[in-house]
Amino acid sequence: MIKAVSFDLWFTLIWENQEDEREYTKMRIEAIHNSLRELGFNISPDDIYSAYAETKDFRLFTKVDELMRIIILSLGLNPDEEIVRKVAEAYDTSTDSFKPRVNEEALDVIPELRKAGVKVAITTSTSFSGRAVRNLLKNAGIYDVDCVYPPQI
Repeated sequence: MIKAVSFDLWFTLIWENQEDEREYTKMRIEAIHNSLRELGFNISPDDIYSAYAETKDFRLFTKVDELMRIIILSLGLNPDEEIVRKVAEAYDTSTDSFKPRVNEEALDVIPELRKAGVKVAITTSTSFSGRAVRNLLKNAGIYDVDCVYPPQI
């Protein structure tokens, strides 16, 4: 008897295209920009985007607070704990309204597995935190999973 099933997030449960990536990247850049502005820093969104783009090769494997520390440093700012905490929080919640494209079959399969008593886990390599992944799933209409495991945890 099957007791548990694990699904990958991207391109199994939800889809992403370049337009989607541009949309949530814009949300992230705006959140970082607004957060830094509230802290008294005047950094252009273009400069923030450049710093963010430089993290592409390791973003998927870096905790949000460490990623923000790297971006803050690359912007020439002192990454003290208060700044990192506020910017990381803004970054992490910036995509809360992002609605990914869902694999419609997942909307049928996951509830059936749960009805059969099967545990459902989501594993993924992503730059979204576990909290943000759960939010993406909710926005996609996928509510009932037992475990979300992105690499940041």
